[in-house]
Amino acid sequence: MDEHKIRVLVVEDVAMVSEMIQGMLEEMGYTIAGAAFTGEEALLMIPSIRPDVVLMDIAMPGIDGIETTRRIQARYPTPVVMLTAYETTDLVNKASQVGVGAYIVKPPNPREISRAIAIARARFDDMMALRRLNERLRESEARHRAITESANDAIVASDSQGVITFWNRAATAIFGYREEEAVGQPLTILMPERFHAAHTAGLKRFVETREPRVIGSTVELVALSKSQEEFPVALSLSYWEAGGDLFFSAIIRDITERKRAEQTLRQYAADLEERNAELDAFAHTVAHDLKNPLTAITGFSTLILEAAEDGSLSPEQQLEFVHYIEQNATRMRNIIDELLLLAGVRSMKEVQTSVLDMGRIVEGVQYRLDYLVEESGAIITAPAEWPEALGYGPWVEEVWANYISNAIKYGGRPPLIELGADEMDGHIRFWVRDNGAGLSAEERDRLFAPFERLHQVRAEGHGLGLSIVRRIVEKLGGEVGVNSEAGKGSEFYFTLPRKG
Repeated sequence: MDEHKIRVLVVEDVAMVSEMIQGMLEEMGYTIAGAAFTGEEALLMIPSIRPDVVLMDIAMPGIDGIETTRRIQARYPTPVVMLTAYETTDLVNKASQVGVGAYIVKPPNPREISRAIAIARARFDDMMALRRLNERLRESEARHRAITESANDAIVASDSQGVITFWNRAATAIFGYREEEAVGQPLTILMPERFHAAHTAGLKRFVETREPRVIGSTVELVALSKSQEEFPVALSLSYWEAGGDLFFSAIIRDITERKRAEQTLRQYAADLEERNAELDAFAHTVAHDLKNPLTAITGFSTLILEAAEDGSLSPEQQLEFVHYIEQNATRMRNIIDELLLLAGVRSMKEVQTSVLDMGRIVEGVQYRLDYLVEESGAIITAPAEWPEALGYGPWVEEVWANYISNAIKYGGRPPLIELGADEMDGHIRFWVRDNGAGLSAEERDRLFAPFERLHQVRAEGHGLGLSIVRRIVEKLGGEVGVNSEAGKGSEFYFTLPRKG
């Protein structure tokens, strides 16, 4: 949807702030669907105006933004962006739990608002998809219950000795035994041997005590077919007495497909959780990683414009400021390029790998990083010959670029960097060693987590690049890691499948 078609409800209790945000939104091309000053007002307005997104202040009189969002998602599901004066882990968790799609730290700027609205709408679509999937699963389970109560399920009867006395056609379809093969056989032919002793003991106990444990309820068990294949079943067991003897009947249903559906749902939920976590991290990255260079660009541009009027800057100073603007614009472009690369890695289902000319790839990376090498005085050594590995050239080049640039930034002064490779069973291990300050155990554990950022100033910038490295290498069939001790430098490595 185009921005000028997106209708926004602004919920902010401070009139001046509300008017500022509305003006900013209108300048960006959004349509103001309405403005509310309390959560109660927002809940009354939403049914009639049906906004495409709600920009919600967290602290308001009456019910706060968290509770208002919870009620909105329960009654009138709508994408919500939270406005907050501060950012804490507890706040982010609470907001995510009630359905907040993104958040902005005040005061907002147009770029942060636009990206937050896009993220909130994307997360809302995912949330609604999961809700529909859950509804379909509940409907599927209701259908399964109806089938269990019909003759389409296996119906098996036995006597008090556990010998089969009745067998229907559905039982033949499920287990594979014909009626004449099953009747007269012990029930234990329908279960794996590891359950025989427990079945025999349970049957004896019930015959003697009439104490039910599974009788009268539906339980899930593992059954065994004639072909000796194990599969999950839902079993409902009942009993009756006739002529002084005890009999049992079981309605048995093969739930293989349901278990597959549950596994699919669990996988989908796990994937969705990971995606939502990455969207949260994406918002954090955009809000913070782009903010510093953007602030620098704005500041130096303002100084140059003022100097054009009052002549307060020399030509040399103006040229220096333009150089700073160019550097920060490059930083922003690199961040955006990395995000696009990460999106490409996630979306590509299959990767066509080939034998890599690793020497040429490393030379290309060093050429790309010439400016860093020159500025830092870095000394890089690499082997003359490289072992042959399989991979996807453009992606592997990005891995080397991340590792080498980090070694230059966080190595010693000057950085002394060594590149190399070791041959392993079925894989090649490539590595970059530096003479930097090294990493603590806690930093090593967190380093490759998606979008993880180290708090130390010297490590700023590792997180996004290394999360991309991890995804690339794992998609190519390898793994990443780091060996490091505080004060002793670091060795970052990745593995790729060996040729042949």
